[in-house]
Amino acid sequence: MKEISKSDNKTIVNELLTYFDRICRANDVEYSLSGGSLLGAVRHHGFIPWDDDGDVMLTRSNYEKVKKIFKNVDSFQYGFMDEHTSGYYYGFSKLYDKRTISNPLSPLDQNINGLGVFIDIFPIDKIPDNKQLKQSFSNEILDLNNNMYMSIPGLYYYSSGSWIREAIKRVLFYPKFIKANRLNKSTDEWHELVLKKLQQYDNTNAKNGGYISSEYTTREIMPYATFMYYQDIEFQGKKFRAISDYKTYLKALYGDYMQLPPKNKRHPKHAYISYWKE
Repeated sequence: MKEISKSDNKTIVNELLTYFDRICRANDVEYSLSGGSLLGAVRHHGFIPWDDDGDVMLTRSNYEKVKKIFKNVDSFQYGFMDEHTSGYYYGFSKLYDKRTISNPLSPLDQNINGLGVFIDIFPIDKIPDNKQLKQSFSNEILDLNNNMYMSIPGLYYYSSGSWIREAIKRVLFYPKFIKANRLNKSTDEWHELVLKKLQQYDNTNAKNGGYISSEYTTREIMPYATFMYYQDIEFQGKKFRAISDYKTYLKALYGDYMQLPPKNKRHPKHAYISYWKE
C-alpha cells in the first residue's frame, strides 16, 4: 500500500470537514472547529503549517444528534465510529475516509477495525461551578481514564520510538498497573464508567463546560456560554462554523494563541500511519 503524503492527508481532512459541515448545515446542527483546527483557522486561516488533523466540537445535545445522523447515512466514501464501536475506547467520535486505512502505533487503538484518515468529533458537557467540586470531578475523570488505560495490554508503558522511555515507564507506572488491575474490571467496563461520568452534570444548571477528557484537562473548563453562539470562519478557503467567543476558548487552551510555539515544538502528534487502500 502507498503511504499517504502530508499534502494528501490535508486534502482528505479538508474534504472530511467539508462533508461534516454540509451534513450539519442540512440538519440545522450547530458545531464549531475546535483545538488545533480552530487555532489554525484564527491564526493561519487554515491548517497549522506543521499539522494536518481536523477537530470539531458540539454541545452534548447536538453531538447526540450528529451521531444518529451519521449512523443512518450510507456513504460509499465516508465511515463513522463512536464510543460504542467495538474496540474503540475514546469519549468522542471519528468521521473517516473509507478509501484509506490507518495503522495505529499505540496499543490503545489496536482493536479498532477499518479506521482511515479521520477528523475527531468532541462532545461538550457541563462541568460543576464549585471550585472543589470541579476539581474532584476532574480527578474522578482522570482516575477512571487511567484505570481504563491500565487495563489495555502494553499501553501503560508505550512510548513511540523510545525504548529508554518505555523502560522507565515500565518501572514508574507498574504499581499503578497492578493497583488498577486488582479492581478486576474489563476495558469496556472502565470505558462505560468514563462515558457516564462525563455526562453527570448535563441536566443541571452548571455554568461551566468543556471536554475534560482532552489532553488539556482542566484548561478546557470555561463558561458554558462560550459554546452557545456561532459564526462562519475561513479555513483553507472555505467557510466552516466556529464559536463566536473563540478568544476565550483559545486563550484557555493555548495562552497567547497568536504567538507561534518554539521551532522544536512545531510537529504533529500522530498516532497513526495512513495508507491508500489498494
